[in-house]
Amino acid sequence: MKSIILLSFIICTTFHICAFATDTWREPIDVISKEGQLCITDGSSIYTFKKDGTFELRPVGMSGREIKGIWKTKKDNSALMEITGQWIWMNGEFSPNDFRKMVLAIYPLSGEKEKVGLSNTEVYKCYFVIEELSKGPSASITSTNDVSAIHSPP
Repeated sequence: MKSIILLSFIICTTFHICAFATDTWREPIDVISKEGQLCITDGSSIYTFKKDGTFELRPVGMSGREIKGIWKTKKDNSALMEITGQWIWMNGEFSPNDFRKMVLAIYPLSGEKEKVGLSNTEVYKCYFVIEELSKGPSASITSTNDVSAIHSPP
């Protein structure tokens, strides 16, 4: 009898863990497709990838780095997000021609979200790494549709 109860417990626990794991871990591109955007954080900035291809990075607090631009996945790996945009500083001085390309590797997201920043933005908990960062003319935005995503200096 004890064996049957123990076996039932193991089967139920294993089934619950497997079901939980498949429901909670999601690919970043799937979240963008289904929810219209993906917001993640590194603790000091909020990274927002929108379904229309625009990208925004803003500080969690009242001052910090901002990026306005576009994003796309790398052809060979949808976990690699290539961002091209203008880098500025919120509530501080910045160069109006600071365009850069950044590639992030975003690993599968847990189903957990948390609220961060002054705006109480809901972000997914995840792990990501900056794989590449380059500055200069090669990082300029080329599409005319992308001009609206760029912040104009005051």
